Amino acid sequence: MASNKALQAKNKGNKFFKDGQLAESVKLYKEAEKLDPNNAVYPSNLSAALYELGDYAGCMNAVLRSWALKPSNDLALKLSTRLAKTLSQGVQDGCINPSVVQQNLLVIKELEATSLTDDSDNAQAWKLWKSIRQGLEHHGDLSYEAKVRLSKMPIYKGMPIWQFGTDPIVSLPSGWGPEYDDPINFRSLSKEQLAQLSFLVAGVGDGRHGFGTIIGLGKAHAKLNASQKKDMKAHVTFLDIHFAIIARNLVFFLLIDELMSEDLDPQTRIETQATLVYLFVGWVIPSYSHAKLLEVCRDAESRLLEQPPRLPSWIHVDKNSIKPIIQALDFWRNDQKITASNVLKGLKYASAADNIRGLIESDYPGVRESMQGHREDAERVLAHISDSELVKLAHNMGWPKGQHIKDLRKMLTSKKEEVVNMMMLSKFDKNITLGLTPEAEWYRRVLAFVPPSELLDRHPGFEYFKESLGVDATHLQDGKHKTVRTSVLKTWKPNITILDGTQEGCMSMDLDAFSCVQEIALFNEKNGLKDENTQRQTESPTFSYLATFFDAVVDTIKAMQGNFQIELLCGEVNSELSKIRSGTDSRPKDFPKKFTRVWLSNIPDYTHGTLSTAIYVLPALQDNTDFAAASSNCMFNSPVWKTDDEFCYNYTLLLPRDLERYLGIRTLNGKAVHDVLTLASHPLPRPLTALASREYLQSWLARLLLSFVWPGSAQVRPNTIKLPSNLVSFIRLLVELRHIGYPSHWLSDFLHAVLNGTLQIDNAVYQGKLPRPVTDLHKRVAVHRVRLDPWYAEFETILASARHGLPFMLQLPEGFATSVDDVGLFRATVAPNMLFSSPMVALPKNDSVIALLFYKSQAELHPRSVDYFIADLPAIVDGRANPPRGTFHVFTTQEFIDLSKREVRWKMPKTLAAKMRRERWLMVLFRMDFHCTSKSCPDLDDPQLMSCLIATEPCPASAWQNVDVPI
Repeated sequence: MASNKALQAKNKGNKFFKDGQLAESVKLYKEAEKLDPNNAVYPSNLSAALYELGDYAGCMNAVLRSWALKPSNDLALKLSTRLAKTLSQGVQDGCINPSVVQQNLLVIKELEATSLTDDSDNAQAWKLWKSIRQGLEHHGDLSYEAKVRLSKMPIYKGMPIWQFGTDPIVSLPSGWGPEYDDPINFRSLSKEQLAQLSFLVAGVGDGRHGFGTIIGLGKAHAKLNASQKKDMKAHVTFLDIHFAIIARNLVFFLLIDELMSEDLDPQTRIETQATLVYLFVGWVIPSYSHAKLLEVCRDAESRLLEQPPRLPSWIHVDKNSIKPIIQALDFWRNDQKITASNVLKGLKYASAADNIRGLIESDYPGVRESMQGHREDAERVLAHISDSELVKLAHNMGWPKGQHIKDLRKMLTSKKEEVVNMMMLSKFDKNITLGLTPEAEWYRRVLAFVPPSELLDRHPGFEYFKESLGVDATHLQDGKHKTVRTSVLKTWKPNITILDGTQEGCMSMDLDAFSCVQEIALFNEKNGLKDENTQRQTESPTFSYLATFFDAVVDTIKAMQGNFQIELLCGEVNSELSKIRSGTDSRPKDFPKKFTRVWLSNIPDYTHGTLSTAIYVLPALQDNTDFAAASSNCMFNSPVWKTDDEFCYNYTLLLPRDLERYLGIRTLNGKAVHDVLTLASHPLPRPLTALASREYLQSWLARLLLSFVWPGSAQVRPNTIKLPSNLVSFIRLLVELRHIGYPSHWLSDFLHAVLNGTLQIDNAVYQGKLPRPVTDLHKRVAVHRVRLDPWYAEFETILASARHGLPFMLQLPEGFATSVDDVGLFRATVAPNMLFSSPMVALPKNDSVIALLFYKSQAELHPRSVDYFIADLPAIVDGRANPPRGTFHVFTTQEFIDLSKREVRWKMPKTLAAKMRRERWLMVLFRMDFHCTSKSCPDLDDPQLMSCLIATEPCPASAWQNVDVPI
């Protein structure tokens, strides 16, 4: 009776297994084994289902139980093959401990003895297991060392620098900006959660989001009871790839630390406040602020050089960031060339009001009609304006104070046209509603912000700002403004902290000097931060807003002192999070490994968007809360995107609705283009039933890999789309997919198909302009085998160093390097060609889509030129046989590239480099997604060449240098 029920359960399980419902089949096979524990078939079937689910430890145990029941020869062979595979995957994955293998060694050897001696699947499986077993005693060390090497491999090649922020301030405890409130309910948190609050602000720039986060923590702290306040501990990490940005934020914090002192005399306090304000928002600064800056830089350098660094207890600077920070401090202290006049020639003040006025006066279609609507709205408001609203309006208009309501209404009648124009402009110019218009007009004429009244005696002529309040602009005395402007140019100093010393001269751009002030003011209003000195709000509004903002930062740190930590870290966020996750970072051991919330700014615009966020950032979120998330905005190329679907598709080749199924992502806010993209992760690993099928996963991975080696053609700014991920990133994706829940052998099989040249696909390489249209998702061609051998040498380089740390088994092709010792680091001095140097092309010096092409001779590649050959790469990937394998190699990964210094460094197998030297190979650097037109690049006379550009002259292998010690 029991055996019949067991057979029925097994048969049902078989049906579920064939239908891909593995979890259901496991339940039925377990039931069958329980009903008939003496039948070897049932645990064997169970082992097959568990293997397909990726439960390799469970599979091994089921195999051993079946073997103990003395199965038939045919079944024994299946068990033998399955055990070899599951041991390889399980040990590599970490779910089967080597000690467990040792405990079952005798039984494993019995099963191995059934192995066939030919080239069968069984023999190959045991051959692979033997290669893993040889290093079993040291597997833990080998795995850790390989993971360390993988975490340190470069995944991108270059980033921009930006010192002044332009976006609304984010306070992570409260949400993701003024339009997206998502507050953490701190009073409902457990003691453990309160003690583990950790916020990461990446691409920190001028620090505004970090300071906003600190203020948000202060507001939350104030609402807690005494016991909760004691439990609350907060860690805020300021991270940026650019050393000068981190150094600048350190200067801010040292000034803030000074303001925390209760013993500071009023004069020193106001000078320190003014220095902080001017450094944060100014292009030029008063001489006393400059002297203060030099003092802080000297002090900071002295503190950083001590062991350990002598910093306030609440400030930590990562030890690997100290040297680059000192580089910036040295430049700021010692530069004698740059003057205030230099800076103000490069930075042009362009106000929003000026732009709107120009637009109104233009004949641009639709503008006048739109403005007429705003005019009518303003007139309706004025027809019914209340007394209190009129008083506020009078203040914004700069009318004389203290007037009676009747007099104000008379002024309103006489100046109605002026008021209507102001109200129309206020829709676009925040200066008007924030009371900044008088100072903005002053700045236009003088090029400097107004100091607080306590320091006016140090600024001859600045008293005229107060005197001119309420005076019509047509009655202002230009002579007085010119005198002050001359004084500023002669006596003020450059805000040297907005420069880094790596380039000659000053940056050049048109910028609204008040955009930063406006965002600070709006943040203050939203968070109830008010200057108690009401007179200062009128007489020096910029100072008032910023001093109030930084006073709130000071108050928070003082209130939480002992339970508050600031961390300053110089690095690329995805790389740094990778190091933190693998334990290879240089941070103190007690620092958080995971974060409550992460703000990425618009870093994803430069770093492969949502895909990199999924690979590197989401795994760094805390998994014991339901409010942990990462968010970013799109500022680099927002005009190019038609929809959020298009944004997501170009970075991931998935639609937003598929992110959960493929990558285990929860999308909290998917408005990536015009709002913020907020993502979180489901608890991992995900059940296999919640993930994409094997067929769909492998199809997606194949399309994604093709996009990594040939991304498509980018357009010029603001329509440039950066797809800089290299093959290291692709391997890192495979690693993350295992953590998400995909079985290891799915990933192994895919990578084996790539490396063995058997990968087939029904998509062609995309050769159009970016962005890819979403309709591209459904385009299909005849199934064909793709050709990826040009990238095998790069795969070989990566896998020789990383294979022991991968969470899946990998059998390297014959002839591949197998050890990190087989890989060398090389350096070459390259000569950028005329096209690279041309201002019409203006490639960045360390562009993020540069690749290396190695070839034996141009004649073997293309009869006309290497340019034409590169343009043919998509056809080669799609299967074209010529040029034959081994005549060229492409590397998407470089260790270092700076064409302004004419230097490139890369890793490759030593034997391949030696062969190239013997055979006199050449190397060029080329842009993978070059955007060029025949008009801007007349030398490229063929439309086929518009998608690529060689950036350097050929560099012979004889000129390559071995680098014995990593630089």
